Amino acid sequence: MFRTQFVVVECENGWKISHDGRNYGPYLSRQSAILAAIDAADRSQSQIFPARVLVESRVLGKMQVEWTHGDPHPAELEAFRQSVVQARGDLDDRKSSIG
Repeated sequence: MFRTQFVVVECENGWKISHDGRNYGPYLSRQSAILAAIDAADRSQSQIFPARVLVESRVLGKMQVEWTHGDPHPAELEAFRQSVVQARGDLDDRKSSIG
């Protein structure tokens, strides 16, 4: 079965998410990249190809499945989503104060 995949990989300046040939990030920590990937995968519109999040292990040289659509969400996901909403609000406030 084909799946929509979000792959978390380590890069020289942190962590990034690779999806559909594009890279997103960098993220400062592995955990924040994983949560961002789970959030994006969860919001993915594809019902035909269920999304999953993989993490590339540099030590083992393998991909590890971190989350698959239908699995329970990590406990930290809701707090991560709230921090993203807050950061966007802060950015909008800064933009409006610049004029």
